[in-house]
Amino acid sequence: MKRCIFVAPVLFFAVALPFGKCFAQSKEEKAIQAAETIYETGDYKKAQASLDKFKKKTFKKLGPQNQYTPTYFLLTAKYNLGAGMLLDFESNLKTAVSSSISINRCATVAASPATAVVTGTSGRNLALVVLGSNIWPGSA
Repeated sequence: MKRCIFVAPVLFFAVALPFGKCFAQSKEEKAIQAAETIYETGDYKKAQASLDKFKKKTFKKLGPQNQYTPTYFLLTAKYNLGAGMLLDFESNLKTAVSSSISINRCATVAASPATAVVTGTSGRNLALVVLGSNIWPGSA
């Protein structure tokens, strides 16, 4: 009987844990995911408000140049485009690409699939257009 009491919980956790959500996400990644979920429902104004709240907290905690800066400006451009506000679209993309280059020492945002989704172009072409120069050394 005692053996059964010990084996049952061990067996339960061995089966149940792999199927649960075991993703280690930071608060910042969860805030970005929440804003993306709101954006997917079509409430662009609320998504932008959620993203601005993320910016306020993250930039206060990590400083103005952090690993989430390119993501913030890329998503801001995406949300503004979805809301029909084209005024700051190009400046947000330029800021995203330049902050990515300065933080990561390479153009990771410019080559990301998210950039292609936002603009409908390939990331490489976007970076060349936005920056007006070739940011990949050794390529034509």
